[in-house]
Amino acid sequence: MAGLSAVLTVVPELAIGGALVLGVIQVANGTLSAGTLLAFLAIVLELRSSIESTGPLLAMSNEAATAADRFFDVDGRTRYH
Repeated sequence: MAGLSAVLTVVPELAIGGALVLGVIQVANGTLSAGTLLAFLAIVLELRSSIESTGPLLAMSNEAATAADRFFDVDGRTRYH
């Protein structure tokens, strides 16, 4: 889970950095307006926290599944499907 959390943190940051560099190059060449780049980056930065929060949610889901498995193993009931 630590690896997945690291990937979910690093990959979006690298993508945002790459998009910023490419956007600045396009603005300098005149193929993209500064307003378009700003609007794109504003949307991406707004969505970044949602992507980063996916890691802890997956970890909590894994812990809940493990707890459910332990409950049914100790309780002696048949496994749920």
